[in-house]
Amino acid sequence: MKLSPGLRGQVDRLGIVAHGDRDGVVRLEPTILNAFTVSRRLTEHFEKLRIYLTPRAFMSFESCIAGAGADGSALLTAVSRQLPGRTIVGYEVFGLIGREGLPNTPGRVQERTNALVDGGRRAFLTPSSIFAKWARDGNVIRWAMYGRDGSNHCGAPGCPGHAEAIHHCPPPPAP
Repeated sequence: MKLSPGLRGQVDRLGIVAHGDRDGVVRLEPTILNAFTVSRRLTEHFEKLRIYLTPRAFMSFESCIAGAGADGSALLTAVSRQLPGRTIVGYEVFGLIGREGLPNTPGRVQERTNALVDGGRRAFLTPSSIFAKWARDGNVIRWAMYGRDGSNHCGAPGCPGHAEAIHHCPPPPAP
C-alpha cells in the first residue's frame, strides 16, 4: 500500500470501491476482506492506513452487501477495531452495476431496490441511506433499517440518535 506522506492525518472521508459478493465480504483482488482477514492477515495495512485518517474519519465500503447480516457486522466491527475512533460503513443490500439507461457514476453504487425514483432519478447508496450500517470502536452503532437487532437499534433516517456521525443508537425503551 503506497500513500502520499503529505496526506498524513488529513483524510476525513475515504471510500473503498470494490465488489461485495457475500454478506461481510469485500473483494480486493487478490485479497478477500472479511472479519477473519482483517483481524489475522491485514493488521499491518490498517496500521499504515490509520496514520492517514483523521481521528474521526468516515470510511465506507462502496460495495454490495459488505455490511449485510451477522457477517457484515463482523467485518465492520473488525475494521473499526483496527481503526479506533473512525466510523466504518457498509451496506446491507446489493447495488446495480451500470447498464443501458442507468450508467453508474464511478465509485457510487446504485440501490437495486429503488433503481428509479422521483421521476427516473437514480438512488445511490450513501452513508446516510436506510441501507447503511455503521460501526465504531468494535461496535455496530447504527443498524440499517432492514437490519434491526433485538435491542431495536434503528438506522431509519430521522432517528434522533444519529444527528451526528459520533452518535450511537438510543437505548431501547424500558419494558
